[in-house]
Amino acid sequence: MARSKIQTTTGTAKPEDLGRTLIHEHVLVGFPGWELDAKAPKFKRAEGMARAVDQMHELQAHGLKTFVDPCPMDLGRDAEFLAELSQKTGLRVICTIGAYFEAEGNTYTFRHLPVEEITDIYIKEIEEGIGETGIKADAIKIATGAPTVSDYERKLVTAGARAAKATGVSVISHTQDGCCGHDQIDIVTGEGWRRASCSSGTPMASMIRTTMARWPSAARLLVSTASGSRSFSRTKCASTMC
Repeated sequence: MARSKIQTTTGTAKPEDLGRTLIHEHVLVGFPGWELDAKAPKFKRAEGMARAVDQMHELQAHGLKTFVDPCPMDLGRDAEFLAELSQKTGLRVICTIGAYFEAEGNTYTFRHLPVEEITDIYIKEIEEGIGETGIKADAIKIATGAPTVSDYERKLVTAGARAAKATGVSVISHTQDGCCGHDQIDIVTGEGWRRASCSSGTPMASMIRTTMARWPSAARLLVSTASGSRSFSRTKCASTMC
């Protein structure tokens, strides 16, 4: 499915205008239940935004034009924060739909929904927007744990593949401890999803990248992509893998 436009948090862009792009980074991440830690310093949105703006300007100094943040919907995805960040910096930001792997995600609702309904949810956020924000996702995050793919994860990867096939958007992958990548590929391609290109020839509807992650312990994560990874016990920390 050839694509003539890419959806960002602030509108659409032509594939040929995306320029230099970071394809798998995170601005904000909040693990399920992070807000329950009464001992952790409170997340201050304005302070986080100021820090994110500074770091995006650092990236822009290196020629970056587009930033893809594939934060899962159950890890504190904040599409409005990303849109505001894009408006303040002029950097194109793309967000995603999808859920994290079972051991570290927020699983109750999706565990009880059939794969068809999850697929419809994904398609709705791509075609109509996230909640009432009007901000549309332009890629699907899939994730699996270790050492095997659980039934829950298989259902969500299947839903992601079906939604990607229906809409033509990209699939972005997370693996835990570097395993199950081939299983993900088998599930996704088994649903009939195949690589496609934008009208410019840029491969956008493709399985972009698989990452392996081991996270530090933290209540809320604020990524530092420009100056490297830093971690702070029980407070904000930085990482570039999810």
